[in-house]
Order: sequence, then structure tokens, then C-alpha cells
Amino acid sequence: MSLWRDALHLLERRLDEDLLPALYAAASLDTQEIRRELQSEDLAYADPSEGRLPPVEDLDASSEVLIEKARKRAGAVGAAGGVAGAAGVPPEVLALLVQTLRLAQRLSVVYGFDPETDRGQVMLWRAMGAAYEVDMPDG
Repeated sequence: MSLWRDALHLLERRLDEDLLPALYAAASLDTQEIRRELQSEDLAYADPSEGRLPPVEDLDASSEVLIEKARKRAGAVGAAGGVAGAAGVPPEVLALLVQTLRLAQRLSVVYGFDPETDRGQVMLWRAMGAAYEVDMPDG
């Protein structure tokens, strides 16, 4: 019994240390890529390092555009998953999680947080926790 418990503990540790960070890195968007995307679409975003601090109303308008695009993509993913039936549920869930992560990264950049920094990642994960109604630790 102890052997199984040790093996499961080791597997859990490997998932935490290797697989989850690798999946996060594979699914993530580059901050500079997000900024270029926002610029090409003429959407306002905050970049405190460059002194770019548009009015909050402009940032909110940018967020609404991004949220509407994500909503449409989610609808397309849901429709595709519906066609596949029960077999499409796991890939659909994964696709929606990736899409939610990317939306959260885009919104972070809009409001002036860089998701590639420690501070930005804390804000990102707190936002993801709020989106899925998961209690996040204070620390």
C-alpha cells in the first residue's frame, strides 16, 4: 500500500513541477504579441512602463471587445464539441480553459499587468480563480 501511495505522490509532484508549467507555457500568449494585437485593432491598453495610461473607460471598451470575441470563439468551440457528442467533451473543456487563460492574459495586458511577471501572474491567477469561483489563497 505504501508503494502505491509513494508512486502517486511522486506522480503528483511531477505533474506540479513539470507538466502543468509546460502546459501553461504552451497555452500562453506572449505579452508583446498581445500588445501588437491590441495596437493593430486600435484598442486602448495601459502600459505603465511606457507611460501609456488611457482613461479607464477606454480600457473597459477594449475589454468589452475582447470579451465579445472570446464569447464568439467559445460558441464556435461549443458547437464543434456538440457535433462530436460525448467524445468531444474533454477536448472542448481543454479548449475553453485555454481560451479563458488567453482572455485573462489579454485583459491583464489591457489593464497594465504583464502576465509574464510575478505580479502579473498573481493578478492573472486571482482573476482565473474568480472566473471559476475558486477560492484562492491569500499568499
